Amino acid sequence: LTVCVDRVAASGGYMMASQATPGQLFAAPFAMVGSIGVLMETVNLHDLLAKNGIKPLIIKAGKNKAPLKQLGEVTPEELEMAQDDANVIHQAFQKWVTKSRNLSGSQEWLDKVATGAVFLGAEACELGLVDRVVTSDEYVAERVAAGDRVLRLMPYRGSQLGLRLSPLDLLTGLDAEGRAKLTLRIKQLGPGICQTFASLFRVGSAVGALNLVHHLASLQSHRSFSFSG
Repeated sequence: LTVCVDRVAASGGYMMASQATPGQLFAAPFAMVGSIGVLMETVNLHDLLAKNGIKPLIIKAGKNKAPLKQLGEVTPEELEMAQDDANVIHQAFQKWVTKSRNLSGSQEWLDKVATGAVFLGAEACELGLVDRVVTSDEYVAERVAAGDRVLRLMPYRGSQLGLRLSPLDLLTGLDAEGRAKLTLRIKQLGPGICQTFASLFRVGSAVGALNLVHHLASLQSHRSFSFSG
């Protein structure tokens, strides 16, 4: 499994990226990598509510349940409990990374990288967080130049469902093969589907029609590339 980080792989993103095959985790020069840390925060309104004569009623089972409350008073013991939870998660995160990356995980190394800080590509490579500084485009070009055959290169443009779908996204998201499959699928559905589209457009529901077309296409929703040697 090859992972190329072109922009950001921080915190949970780096946790996933670290599952790349050893030696196959790459990052672009200005990609941000790392953020091996844990954050727990909330806004507590207890004092404000008490000042205005409002008393929240909180019912819970288990003394350690939800120590960081929003409405009730948070005691020093509960703060300590939350901190202990964060420390446990942080330790598990560090072990996950060192095991996945086949690193020794010395305390000196952890003191440098497991602080929640992010690192640019070159520094991340020096620290062992990634294996090489290279963009995904450069890596694909190298593989092609080496004689490997790119079976398919599929750009990921994020979720295209709901109101975020635009006609431009739909038209540019399909290659010639995808457009041909879409045309064939619409023909198979018969003239009824065209009448449906027409009525939707007449009432101004273009987004609804495009969502339907996008669903029928069922293509181009992920960025991935495969090679054969």
